[in-house]
Amino acid sequence: MTTHAHPDFAVAVQAVIDRYPLRGGIIVLLCVVSGCYILYHSVVLFAILARMFVLPKARPNKTVQVDKRRLSIANGSWAVITGASDGIGREFALQLAAKAFNILLISRSKGKLDVVADEVRKINPNAEVIVLPFDFTKAHGAPGARNPAPEPGVPASANNYEVLKAAIDKIDVGVLVNNVAVNHAFPVPFMEESESLIEDIVEVDVLAQMRMARMVLPQMLARKAGTIINIGSMAGKVPSALLSVYSGSKAFLRFWSQALALEVRGKGVHVEHVNTYFVATNMSKIRKPTMLSPTPKDYVASVLQEVGNSINSTPYPPHRLLNWVLDNFVSEKEQITQSAGMHHSIRQRALAKIAREAKQQ
Repeated sequence: MTTHAHPDFAVAVQAVIDRYPLRGGIIVLLCVVSGCYILYHSVVLFAILARMFVLPKARPNKTVQVDKRRLSIANGSWAVITGASDGIGREFALQLAAKAFNILLISRSKGKLDVVADEVRKINPNAEVIVLPFDFTKAHGAPGARNPAPEPGVPASANNYEVLKAAIDKIDVGVLVNNVAVNHAFPVPFMEESESLIEDIVEVDVLAQMRMARMVLPQMLARKAGTIINIGSMAGKVPSALLSVYSGSKAFLRFWSQALALEVRGKGVHVEHVNTYFVATNMSKIRKPTMLSPTPKDYVASVLQEVGNSINSTPYPPHRLLNWVLDNFVSEKEQITQSAGMHHSIRQRALAKIAREAKQQ
């Protein structure tokens, strides 16, 4: 004997369709659309949860395998990494070296870059490594750059975009990781922030990202191969009061990256904006890793595992879950309100710490 679930509901729907064909058809269509919507988001949620809890236990010691075609790995390929002296940038250098890339390290401190270079050589003794100290806040030599006056005792070649471009033109760049960024020291109202820091944020978080892309894109387009990874921030997704300039710069990076990706997609070059929420780095001031605040090592591994699948990705599974919740259950107004409250609280704690330190002096 065949049984049917919810026979009364089926009879009621059929009665509506028989009496009001048009209205009944609309009801059926809405039911189908709603069912597909729920099914789609259920599958997405299941995939996120599987990445978080099932796959790591099923393959606890599995080394992350990366499709080499996504990263344009070939003999002699180079990865250019900005902000490479610490945190996420350092991890990109180490993990890309392990995947057979030669590495060009760019950051302000030569001493710190030399340490990273030694770490790269230990991981891959065959890798070539170039250390290029460069302070993007003091950069000059590019069209439209601020071109500040050289500091006493600093050679003209320092922080010169022309010198940087010459170094890049000599190597075959397979990957550019635009990681360098400047942020506010702590949350601060726009009108209380210094003009110099505002200019530094725009110079580094906006202009330097584009200048680096323009340096590597000609050779990538000529070879019809290459990947540009732009490291974004949650502040670029949610307008963040008290971090308004940084938030705006990261929103620019998010939109520009995706627009550029569409321009070069059919030419063999992949551009990807990576949504970065919380990572335990010096810049974030998060000292203890948690599920939502991973180590740079775990975070970068997730980025490299997923690179090439999207032009706007949230590769770290707990971040992806948070992103899914925000997109589907939290209004934009509420996100902005909660973000403002969080940054106000952080500001109050920072000011209290400054006051305590002042009294101790």
